[in-house]
Amino acid sequence: MFKLNHKSRDIETQEGVRLEDDTIVEKPETKVHDIITWHFDLRSGRSIKGINILNAIYSVGDINIPVAYEIIDKPIQYCDIKTRKVKRISLVTKNNLRVQMLKTSKQNNERNSYVLTDRWYASVKNRHSIKHTFEKDFIMAMKSNRLVALSLQDKHQGGEVRIE
Repeated sequence: MFKLNHKSRDIETQEGVRLEDDTIVEKPETKVHDIITWHFDLRSGRSIKGINILNAIYSVGDINIPVAYEIIDKPIQYCDIKTRKVKRISLVTKNNLRVQMLKTSKQNNERNSYVLTDRWYASVKNRHSIKHTFEKDFIMAMKSNRLVALSLQDKHQGGEVRIE
């Protein structure tokens, strides 16, 4: 993982945001192994063969600085019972890697007010972790099946509703 250096710290402000996302670098002609393997791509709605990279960028104004990344590897092979195809899984979930990246961000005293993610990371557990464990606000795209509290009173009473 990266650490902001002293020159990077000069541009750091509370108005900065942390952008978290993953990307797939397609490698259609390469042999499948732990790193180059099949990953589901939300944008296309299908699995793509390539390298999946989880990344975090510190952004303030028109400046974007990469501050963390993890390459997703899938060393465990198994046979899918339904399709009878050999598939691969990771030892660590992307959510767990993302949490570890946020822990490093907190240890590095990264100054930002918000964490921005796409809808894949918008679970209640992730939102709670960002807000309470890492003491940041968040902006996330949300799927219509996600649960949210519409007021502080609803939150305290466990009154979360689907956002359809």
